[in-house]
Amino acid sequence: MCPPPPNLPKAGEEMENFTSLFCSTEIEKAPSAGLFDGQTDEADMGLKYADLDEYILTGHTNEKAAATIERLHRNSRHKRDGIARFSR
Repeated sequence: MCPPPPNLPKAGEEMENFTSLFCSTEIEKAPSAGLFDGQTDEADMGLKYADLDEYILTGHTNEKAAATIERLHRNSRHKRDGIARFSR
């Protein structure tokens, strides 16, 4: 059983050792939808989870990753909007 994770870094704090915050007994397999051999979430998204974590925690990351995150967020807006309803 893993101990509870310590507090995550606040925005602007160093990301150093960020991956060490998690239990070392976690599965070492890359996250994937598992639809075909060799598929990974990072390859499907076009960015690394480390870049996504940095962006979420600090609001900043490298230019290419930031553009990808913003494009994916923009393209998935329909999933966050409510269902259109007809009203009289």
